[in-house]
Amino acid sequence: MSIQDLTSFLERWNKSTTEIGGLANNRRLYQEALEIDLVKSARSNTLRLNALKSRKRRKGNGTKFMKWLIKQADRGDFMVTACVQPWGHSFEQSSLSKDALRDWFIKYGFKVVWEYPDGKGYEMIRYPNVQDNEKNAA
Repeated sequence: MSIQDLTSFLERWNKSTTEIGGLANNRRLYQEALEIDLVKSARSNTLRLNALKSRKRRKGNGTKFMKWLIKQADRGDFMVTACVQPWGHSFEQSSLSKDALRDWFIKYGFKVVWEYPDGKGYEMIRYPNVQDNEKNAA
């Protein structure tokens, strides 16, 4: 996927979601269930997932979004980087720990790049799956 295609993808993303949080915030509401900050990375051909917060926990919305996102990334042949850490005003008991979040992202093909120096989370990356691209083309 070229930078132009990635820009086009993000334009479609912005049209299909609702802006929340104002100009300085890239957070968008996805299917009334998730608050997501998804932007074009400074890295070439890369999306940046800065935040993924469920408004309706334990309903499978995060899983549905992640399956959709990786399918788009594989089709478009672009990478996804992610800031993986628990967040919110308070860490409710239903929040996943940083290690549970890391494991959840790994399940979708992400790899740990490093643990943050403050020990509160991870920088992760997912490369496009070329084999899936070939299967989808067949």
